[in-house]
Amino acid sequence: MRDLCLLKGKEEGFVEVVDSQMGRADESSICKTRCRKIDPAEALEYQKQSSGRVAVSVCKLPYLQSLNLQLKDDITNLLKMQKLRVLDGRISDEGSLSIIIDYILNHQYQFHNIELRIQGKCNVNQENDGSTLRRLLMCRSLRVLDIQCTVSKLPAYEVQLYQNVIKLNLCGTGIEEDPMEILEKLPVLRNLWLRRDAYVGKEMVCRATGFPQLRRLGLVELPNLVEWRVEKGAMPNLFDLRIMNCSKLEKIPDGLKFITTLSQLYIFGMAEELKKRVGVVDGEEGEDYHKIKHIPSIHIYEW
Repeated sequence: MRDLCLLKGKEEGFVEVVDSQMGRADESSICKTRCRKIDPAEALEYQKQSSGRVAVSVCKLPYLQSLNLQLKDDITNLLKMQKLRVLDGRISDEGSLSIIIDYILNHQYQFHNIELRIQGKCNVNQENDGSTLRRLLMCRSLRVLDIQCTVSKLPAYEVQLYQNVIKLNLCGTGIEEDPMEILEKLPVLRNLWLRRDAYVGKEMVCRATGFPQLRRLGLVELPNLVEWRVEKGAMPNLFDLRIMNCSKLEKIPDGLKFITTLSQLYIFGMAEELKKRVGVVDGEEGEDYHKIKHIPSIHIYEW
């Protein structure tokens, strides 16, 4: 077994073998040992300092494969990391966002996993075919997307868009049209959060066969939402549902009773009328309790 391991190690070029049984190893020979994937590091969580620039020393790590950092101002050094496979970045300016999108699109096969948080003053609110957001959604390696800036309208679903997005968080986007009509078509989406005026309309519909892989859904601080409808067959794999601080929502959807996989429901900071409809008071079930009574874990909080 030892001989096999040594042979494989030499083939992969990881190390040179120093056999201590042949006598005391020379320190200089050990220092020259080739450690291709041990040093320099392959993974790094790097927080930039006030200069807002990616340190040149970081970008010189030839085998760096995973990087977590805030992308701001000058990110040109990032483009030199040819071994980079996993990128977890927070972007707060449109220039950096445009540069990184162009690079990713031109190096689609380099990246395996990309997680991006877009925040601050990034302008992704253009509605033409060349919009920043549309180009970002063309990145096949994009897995997690967190948008915390104004969008107003999502790009329409196309086969080449949203391909591998498994987690999506929209916060403060101010989307005016029902986003579910687009998002329910995402083939592998498992986790969706709409927060703090992510959607500013009054009605929302989850259609039959929509959200085939969705496991978690959060609706948080959507103050204009009055009616939410869920058709039979929608969200067939939903496990966790959280409805919080949607003060105008009048009742929970009838379609929840058809989602047999739903195991956890959290209702927090909602109107008194809605809470009465889904609650049980002195053994008496509210008129909407039958929609959720199959759920094993139900949590209803005041604030």
